[in-house]
Amino acid sequence: MANQKIQLKSVNGNKLQYASWGCGEMDRFFTQKTCDRCGAELKVRRMSRFNTDVLCPACIEEERMHPDYEKAAAAELEAVRRGDMNFPGIGWPGKNGRVR
Repeated sequence: MANQKIQLKSVNGNKLQYASWGCGEMDRFFTQKTCDRCGAELKVRRMSRFNTDVLCPACIEEERMHPDYEKAAAAELEAVRRGDMNFPGIGWPGKNGRVR
């Protein structure tokens, strides 16, 4: 897929732009029907801070409670600051696992 910009309109009328970097992740994010972790239907979604899983609200909350969440969020932020917009994350260790 060629690089392109997808423009969406938010509820309050502001236009938001999301870039597609040719890897297909943004397309998958918007078209995926079920949560990667629990299989629930996606009406609201967010990408994981640990990896590229597309998550439902319940799994988002579960991920936020994980003891390594701050570590994953910091790693993602650092990657973006370096210009890495395709950062795959530090890896999901599982609900009871820990990142090494």
